[in-house]
Amino acid sequence: MKSYGVITKTSNGNNQDYHVEEIHNKGFTILERQIKDSMPILRKKIKSIYRKQLNDFCVKDLKKIGDLDTVRCPMAYDKYFLKFIKIETIKIIVENILGSNFHLILQNGIINTAGSKHHQSSWHRDLPYQNYTTSKPIALSIYFPLNNYNKNNGGLILLPGSHKMDSLPSERYLKNNYFQINCPSGSAIVFNSFLFHKAGINKSKTDRIGINHVFALPIIKQQICLKSIFKNKYEDDLYLNKILGFKWETPKNVNEYRLNKIRALKE
Repeated sequence: MKSYGVITKTSNGNNQDYHVEEIHNKGFTILERQIKDSMPILRKKIKSIYRKQLNDFCVKDLKKIGDLDTVRCPMAYDKYFLKFIKIETIKIIVENILGSNFHLILQNGIINTAGSKHHQSSWHRDLPYQNYTTSKPIALSIYFPLNNYNKNNGGLILLPGSHKMDSLPSERYLKNNYFQINCPSGSAIVFNSFLFHKAGINKSKTDRIGINHVFALPIIKQQICLKSIFKNKYEDDLYLNKILGFKWETPKNVNEYRLNKIRALKE
């Protein structure tokens, strides 16, 4: 590629480098065909877990708190969903951007029912109420569509570059600069968690379902304490031990703090 008067430029050694470059500059990238499991089975599992959660809370209360058609922490109900956080391609990209010290702060299933508007259809960040940006990413969202996403079924809408904006731009700017995702099911939409985005309106006759994950530096706490769910089940798996937050638990006293530091020196 020819250029003039350019002192430095970025070079991509492989496809992963290109996706990382897109995340840094646009705020998002799309990796196709990351999940090869049966999409109908995955969608069925998400709906089954949601029905279980409805046994504990009525629709009226979930609507009040903005949790209607939201499946909190599906991995707590079906360990099948742990595989989403262990995909090697995703793992490499997250480590490239956040470094080696990070954990999972949430996993949520989103059900956009046909012909209705979801709570997520409003502009937001996956780190809400934060009107600032950081020079380097502190959290990364990984969203897996379980349907083909397009304009008709209201595929995810992103605002490119907004991970560098302190506040939500004007309505005119949003209308002229948004980008709506069009990608096959099983893809991974990876974006800086400060990127403004929203769910589109599902105008199709089929429910649109996706699973979102947010990986973050340990300075950000988990939405739900995963250690209390899994206890010591994965203590021998170093990666899951870190991702599920076991490594970042706050010491209960001075002695525990110091013992943790001493153990870390031996690793």
